[in-house]
Amino acid sequence: MPAGRTSPAAEAALLRWADRVGYRRVWLPDAVVDFSESLPTGGRVESRCPTCGAQWDDESPEFWAMVRTQGCFPGSCPICNGSLPEWEPVASSPAAVHTPGGIEAAR
Repeated sequence: MPAGRTSPAAEAALLRWADRVGYRRVWLPDAVVDFSESLPTGGRVESRCPTCGAQWDDESPEFWAMVRTQGCFPGSCPICNGSLPEWEPVASSPAAVHTPGGIEAAR
């Protein structure tokens, strides 16, 4: 693969992420992808801190407004300030309380 090019899998991952966080347009080396007709609708997403094990999830309108305003998901754990991996969508479930170590208790 020539230098400066991305694989189809990398482009697909980038486009999923850009659509999820509210970008309206992405310029790829050989195309421009416009998301203006399909703005993200939100949904439940989660991430687990690899440093302290806390699990984070949210689907609130306030969370999505923050993500879209910042153009990215939260990148650090509010408990230990460790780097969070990319947030992933999950099926909606009852609200849970998340504590260090990833222990969950239904509200």
